[in-house]
Amino acid sequence: MPIIIASIQTYTALEETLVILLNALGPLRSLSPRLDLSEALVTPLIHVLPPLAGVHPDPSIRHIIFRLLSLILSYTPSPLRFQLLQDLITDPDVTPQMRVAAIGLVKEAVLENLSASKSSLGGEQLETAFTSPNFMQMFSPIIFKLDLPQAAGQEDLDLQEFLESPEPLRLVEGLGLYYVVLQRDVDNRTGIRDPDSMRVIDKELLTVLRQQLTKWNEDLNETPDTAELLANHNALQLGILEMWLDRIQSATAAL
Repeated sequence: MPIIIASIQTYTALEETLVILLNALGPLRSLSPRLDLSEALVTPLIHVLPPLAGVHPDPSIRHIIFRLLSLILSYTPSPLRFQLLQDLITDPDVTPQMRVAAIGLVKEAVLENLSASKSSLGGEQLETAFTSPNFMQMFSPIIFKLDLPQAAGQEDLDLQEFLESPEPLRLVEGLGLYYVVLQRDVDNRTGIRDPDSMRVIDKELLTVLRQQLTKWNEDLNETPDTAELLANHNALQLGILEMWLDRIQSATAAL
């Protein structure tokens, strides 16, 4: 493992090293019961791979790194996986792009745990950090919110600045996570359907975002013809966020 870590850190035979890791970890998915990797193996890899994913210029290498992160975390014991994902989302030294990708890794983790087979002991559902109220207590405040200082419905929030930031992609990932877990966690094991949780998310994210999108769309409707192409592009990006808001509204209304 020290040789692999050194290779990643120094970019020495980097692609070959990543492929070796993929080929070693990929077949482990077929093992039953699932293999848990040791903390001594997981932690160094999780510390060196995300920074590389954030700065490497080759999209194919970034894709391989993300696949590796997904594989490694899927073999990580639940408490450690929970902590590592929290660190990826909150660590200021992690690139914004990696923090966005980490929300997708959170979604993988919670869906995997919700879908886990029932325990052979008494037929009860296995509970992990991802299938308990700990999930919402930890991840709701850091994911289900607007992540811009001026994103509180203020009129001076610039649309172009917003669209050029990582925030739209982060919101798409966060809204997608909220919608999917609302739909899948029918027993409310995570606490995502608790009235208080839903009320806070509606107040701090959904309502504020809806109001801001409405204002931006009104501004786009007043755009001069000379800027119509850019306005249409911006409207399309806002439409994706509106789509997720509509889906969430329908899902919550059906509960």
